[in-house]
Amino acid sequence: MTDKKPNMYQLEQNLLRDLNDNKNQILKNEDLLSEYVESVVPVYNYDLLLLACDDLWLGYPNDYIIEAEHKYDAYEIIKWNVYEKLFNFASDWLDQNRKAA
Repeated sequence: MTDKKPNMYQLEQNLLRDLNDNKNQILKNEDLLSEYVESVVPVYNYDLLLLACDDLWLGYPNDYIIEAEHKYDAYEIIKWNVYEKLFNFASDWLDQNRKAA
């Protein structure tokens, strides 16, 4: 991230820019969508915590990603929840662009 405090809106805008810049490639191979989503998820714990400060939901385990036999720390939980939000955002983008194509 930059010196600016990260927020979900900015992550979505960065993802949207990447998706629009690579629209044809993504529409031909939808599996690329997850790669673009992963590329905007913060990797630094500090940035993940700042995101969770703005949206406490990000800090709660999700049954989909958290299985009983695995132990995840708070950073992994936040990272997966950020990924999930961004993937949903990207999926909506994909649906809209499929209809327009």
